[in-house]
Amino acid sequence: MLQFCGRKLRRALELVCNETEKNVIRELELLRKSIKRVKISNLNDTCLRCLCHVAGCDLAHGCTQGYCGPFYISRVYWVDAGKPTLPEDSPERKEAFEDCARDFHCSLKIVESYMARFGKDCNNDGVTNCFDYMMINHHGGGACSEPLFLTSLGRKRLQLYQQCRF
Repeated sequence: MLQFCGRKLRRALELVCNETEKNVIRELELLRKSIKRVKISNLNDTCLRCLCHVAGCDLAHGCTQGYCGPFYISRVYWVDAGKPTLPEDSPERKEAFEDCARDFHCSLKIVESYMARFGKDCNNDGVTNCFDYMMINHHGGGACSEPLFLTSLGRKRLQLYQQCRF
């Protein structure tokens, strides 16, 4: 990431020296977009690793049955997250969703953006924490208060969450 950021910054500085303001603004915007990460309370790297574990976290997973990448992200989830993309990509490009969801770091941006939009205290314990984010990932942003133990997939996710609980 630092090498990429360094190249982009170096390119922007070269453009400044060449006095091409329009290109400088474009390059700086691309740099800003490529390194932007959303900061969400209690959604730290440990929690993100746990969310990945609960989802399956298969780093080699492509796309199957509409779900892509290590977090098994759907196109609807990606759209709800604001359509994050790989650096210098466009959300309008047909494969932008799949390419971002299959890339671990880009898929993190999708999850962070989704949680920034839908994060809330799902179990009414007074704090929004990793358990709540896991519930949101399972049920979606609107129905996260439904218990997980009612379905076999929910029970499996509860078990996986207990394995990585911190």
